[in-house]
Amino acid sequence: MKHTTLIMIIVVGISGCDNEKNVAIKAMQSQSDHVPITVIISPGYTVKVGGKSVPISGSDECSWVSKNVEILGSNREENSRSCIVIKPETKAVPVLIRFPNDPIQEHWTVLHEGESTLLQRPDGSYIEYAK
Repeated sequence: MKHTTLIMIIVVGISGCDNEKNVAIKAMQSQSDHVPITVIISPGYTVKVGGKSVPISGSDECSWVSKNVEILGSNREENSRSCIVIKPETKAVPVLIRFPNDPIQEHWTVLHEGESTLLQRPDGSYIEYAK
């Protein structure tokens, strides 16, 4: 279920790549237990942005003990306010993209499509999981 949730949340998507997006959405819908979950992305979690693997962080409180939560990443700093928290009703999240020489702050749109959730950059591209 963890990998399916990951696919649901972070999908490669360029405006012309609807096929990959639809495959991820359908995979999550077939695995769904229909319980709304909150996703917590821990500080330093790595994604692909503009084709480069980079760590990201947020400004939300990291709450590791919650019900119906999926945690992405292994950095579990206590009392940290650098997580990205995506609740079922979240529409946008502030994200610090930690490029090595030029970190930038962006607001990513959270798209809820059925049981799936996608993250979209201001340029319209979708966030991709960095393997």
